[in-house]
Amino acid sequence: VHLGDTPHNLTERDFEYLASRTEGFSGSDISVCVKDVLFEPVRKTQDAMFFFKSPEGMWIPCGPKQQGAVQTTMQDLATKGLASQ
Repeated sequence: VHLGDTPHNLTERDFEYLASRTEGFSGSDISVCVKDVLFEPVRKTQDAMFFFKSPEGMWIPCGPKQQGAVQTTMQDLATKGLASQ
């Protein structure tokens, strides 16, 4: 796997494990898998039904039992002009 200058904390053992789990995969196959995993936080945010406002003023997806949780969606926050906050 070529990471170039991409910072990471993978060990040699991690690389060996990944190699064993992706035997027969092409570089393109692995690239698609990585992109899918990287998109997961976006999906989580888009599908969230509850958010709380962090001390820094950012809206963070959470569960309904999180202290300060507000039932809303990312679309509702965007409509109110709050999605970028």
